[in-house]
Amino acid sequence: MASHTTILTGVDPVLHGILSNWRPPGDGYLDYAQIKSPNLIGAAHKAGLTIATITWPVTVGAPVDWNLPEFFSTRRGGDMDLRSIESRANPPDLVAKIAADCPAFAQQWMDDRIRTMAALWILRHERPQLMLLHLVDLDSEEHDNAPFTRESYATLEHIDQLIGEIVAELPARSALAIVSDHGFERVDRIVNDGSLRSASVTAGPRKCPLPGRRTRRASGTCRRTGSRAAGRS
Repeated sequence: MASHTTILTGVDPVLHGILSNWRPPGDGYLDYAQIKSPNLIGAAHKAGLTIATITWPVTVGAPVDWNLPEFFSTRRGGDMDLRSIESRANPPDLVAKIAADCPAFAQQWMDDRIRTMAALWILRHERPQLMLLHLVDLDSEEHDNAPFTRESYATLEHIDQLIGEIVAELPARSALAIVSDHGFERVDRIVNDGSLRSASVTAGPRKCPLPGRRTRRASGTCRRTGSRAAGRS
């Protein structure tokens, strides 16, 4: 969430106010009103541009014309339950409109294929002047199975195909920017050294080290699979 908002604002999280994926005691950074800095969406809206956002973080209630925000009650990896997204959609009947033309759209889970289906429908029918699309499946796959694996490469190939479909639908003279909120580092060896406890590293399976880093247990230990991700984003 913090990195996505930095992409939109160009400033550090301490300035734009979205500090992580979650706030104590577990509330999410979900609402556009939580962003404290000028940003791309606000500037485009002020300029009178038409805007579409598809599962872009921190866009619930954003001043956009077609919005399927990142909002969920349940998740399955990178998939988010569509009914929760629909409950915050703008216009409220946006999911129904897309499903009327694309019967396969209204599934339980919104994955990257469904996100792309929404993007293509909006491009064909509404022609927004700015679109923000958040594709999540690679992030989920690399959190689960590490980067540079057969599974992560296959997911990346699938995303490449989806982006190709979007590019084919873009109006002439459109500008396309592909950005990433963080990278990954592969970890092949784990050392649980009790002498590092003073540095907030705890040996054993009960706690994962390095606050702010994505961690996962492996063989009774903790394995960090994301270099900068503080939870799924």
